[in-house]
Amino acid sequence: MRDHLEAIDHADLGKWKRPITPWLLRSLHAVVMRRSRPDIAGQFRTVPVAIHGSNLDPPDPILVSELVESLIHKWDQTKGHPVLVGSLIHAQLMAIHPFVDGNGRTGRLLLNLWLLRHHYPPALLEPDQRGAYYSALQAADMRDDLPITQVVFQSIERTIDLTERILHPPVDPPSGSS
Repeated sequence: MRDHLEAIDHADLGKWKRPITPWLLRSLHAVVMRRSRPDIAGQFRTVPVAIHGSNLDPPDPILVSELVESLIHKWDQTKGHPVLVGSLIHAQLMAIHPFVDGNGRTGRLLLNLWLLRHHYPPALLEPDQRGAYYSALQAADMRDDLPITQVVFQSIERTIDLTERILHPPVDPPSGSS
């Protein structure tokens, strides 16, 4: 159930026309973390962190604010297919690891906001996709962007398939007819 909570209100976020900014990123983080870690909700990290399962050493905390600002500016200026651009910027944000906790959930919310604003459905990451997602982020850390783009495209396809199953459920034949 918790895995699906990050998808709540995505449609409303897609209608919100304010620009993507570091303030928006911190605001999303505040919503994600307000119950479990209110002490860090909405705040960029001020301590070094390690990314579980990754060899990547995130940047020094003193650089986080500047790196996020630069990345968001880059995101706004980058031309290309929205899914490709969103995937690449998402991976770069995950490498910055701007928060002590809640980076993935917040980053996926921001990615989905980006997708919705560009008229794509959200990329809902299912629990069975987590391994591929983490591997794809590690590949992106090594400058191989194809896996993260594939994971995001597959997640969008799953969202479309789920939506179609909900809107058009299979029709059971009437019972008792011969």
